[in-house]
Amino acid sequence: MYLLFIFKNNKQHSLSSLFVEKKIQIFTFSFTMQQVFIIFVTCYMISIVNGCSQYCNAFKNKVYQLKITLPDKEPFYALMDFQDECKIHEFDNIANGGSKAEIGFDLTLGTHVGFYACHSRKYVHITTSGYIYQTPDVPELEDNGAIAVHDIKLNFSKDRKTCHGSMEFAFYETGSDPFDSDNTAKLSVKDAKVTCQLLRFRAAEHKNYS
Repeated sequence: MYLLFIFKNNKQHSLSSLFVEKKIQIFTFSFTMQQVFIIFVTCYMISIVNGCSQYCNAFKNKVYQLKITLPDKEPFYALMDFQDECKIHEFDNIANGGSKAEIGFDLTLGTHVGFYACHSRKYVHITTSGYIYQTPDVPELEDNGAIAVHDIKLNFSKDRKTCHGSMEFAFYETGSDPFDSDNTAKLSVKDAKVTCQLLRFRAAEHKNYS
């Protein structure tokens, strides 16, 4: 009886140990999954904060034509070339001057370069910068031109073929950092309305990009 009792006691002890071990394993597994989930969410939020999120893949290597209209002015146009790593190039049709009807004064400007950030499937924020050349018609630009910043916010359609949004311009001292929070703009223009359309290239080998 004594030996049998020891055997039963050992068996009970073994079952108890097994139960505790299983509980520890389950807890460890759950904790590990929780860690993985936290890491995943953290990485995702970092990608959103950095702007170049998974949503940007849909815009990569696409070219859109923007129609930009200031209040009481004629529209002008820009090509937006969405590239890898959320980089973007902007080419304006008024770059070589003759822009009084579109912006109220005549100026010439270079290609603008910058970045785009995709905060959802439909909302894209674009920031580009480039040089504005000397312009005698504008006191703020007559000495040495300016470095300009274009701030563009676009809401795309479900199929991402069209968009609407807004655009602001700010001109800073040439040679200065236009993104320095202490830098004050020499001139700014707001309230430009924007619409856009995806350019669909005709050649068969280009269909993947339109």
